[in-house]
Amino acid sequence: MRRLLLTIGLSAATACASSQAATPPVERATAAEVSAAPPPPPVPQDPLDLIASDVALFAHARVDVMKEKDAFATLRRSLVRYGCVSEADFDWLAGQTQRALFANRGDREAPEFVVLLAGQFGDDDAKRALELLARRVGTTDATTTRPHGRFTVAQKGPWAAIVLEGRILAAGHAGFVDSTLDGIELSPPPETRYAQTAIFRELGDHMHCLDRSVCGLITADGPVAQRMKHELAGVGMKKVGRELAGAQSGFSIAVGDGVVLNVGAHLQSDQEADALARDARDWLWQAGLVARLAGFPDVLGDAEVKAEGPFADLKIRMPERDLAKLEERLDQMVGDEARARCAAPSAAASSGGAPTPVARNAAGSTQGS
Repeated sequence: MRRLLLTIGLSAATACASSQAATPPVERATAAEVSAAPPPPPVPQDPLDLIASDVALFAHARVDVMKEKDAFATLRRSLVRYGCVSEADFDWLAGQTQRALFANRGDREAPEFVVLLAGQFGDDDAKRALELLARRVGTTDATTTRPHGRFTVAQKGPWAAIVLEGRILAAGHAGFVDSTLDGIELSPPPETRYAQTAIFRELGDHMHCLDRSVCGLITADGPVAQRMKHELAGVGMKKVGRELAGAQSGFSIAVGDGVVLNVGAHLQSDQEADALARDARDWLWQAGLVARLAGFPDVLGDAEVKAEGPFADLKIRMPERDLAKLEERLDQMVGDEARARCAAPSAAASSGGAPTPVARNAAGSTQGS
C-alpha cells in the first residue's frame, strides 16, 4: 500500500513539474504576438500630404526663399500692419519656418482653417501659436492638453496646436487639427489628398504653384470663391468675379527686387478663357485710370493678360520703387483704419482666418521668383 501511495505522489509531482515547464513557451508566444504588431503610420515628410481634398482654399509659401529677397521687408511690414500680426510673432514664425501651408474649409457662416508650418519647433511653440490665435479672437480659456489617437494636442478655446516630430507645427480650429491628425492615423487613400485634386494637378501645375514665393488655389463655387466674387463686385469687377468664382482660380506672388502678381484661372473651354481675358483687359483700363488719379503707381497699364487654351492669366509687375509708393499711399488711405481694426481682438478672425480685402491689396503684388 505504501508503495502504491509513493508511486501516485511521484506521478503527481512529475505532472506538476511538466506543467510549470510548459508555461514559458506560452509566455514567449504572447511576446512574439506583441512584437509582430505593425508600427503606427509615420508622419509624412511633406506636410502637403496632410492636406485633404475637401478644402475651399489652399495656400503655400516658401518662407525660406522669401527671407533672402529685398522685397520681403515690405511684405513683412504689410502683414504686420494689415494682417494684425505683431512684429515679434511674425519674426518668431518666420525665423523657424521654411514652408507654410494654409487650408480653409467649411461654409461662409462657419469657416475653419489650419496652418501647417515646416521647420524646427518645440512643444512650447505649440503653446505660443495658441496664444497668438487666442489674441486674435479674445479667447481667455486656459490652455489644456488632450489625447487624440497616439497624439497629445494642446487646446485653448476653439483652437488647437501640436508639434509633430519637431518639424511640423499644426495649428488652427480644433476640429480641423483633429482631422489633419486623422490623415496620419487612418492612412486614407492617396486620392483623398489635396495633391491629387484636379485643381492642384491642372491649375497648380500651370501656375508652377509650389515653385513660387506664395501661391493660393481657390476651389470653384466654394465659399472662398463666392466671397471673392462679392469683393470683386465691390470694385467694379462683377462680371470678372462671376467668371472667376465659377472656375478653378488662383494667384501666385514672386518676390525678388520687387514683386510680380499672377492671377490664373482654368475655365471650361477656350471660349470662356478668351471672354475672361477680354473682360479683365477692359477692367484694367478703367482701374488704371482711377488708380493714377488716386495717386497709386501706374502698374495696371503695363499688366499682361492672355488666354492659352482653357487658361486665362493676368500678370502685374511692380518694381521696388513702385512697391514703396504703393505702401506709402495705402498707409495714407487706410492705415488708421487697419490699426483700429487690429486693435479689436475679434475683428482679425471674423473671416475665419482668410485675408481681409485691405490685407490682400497691401500684400497682393510681386517680382522675382
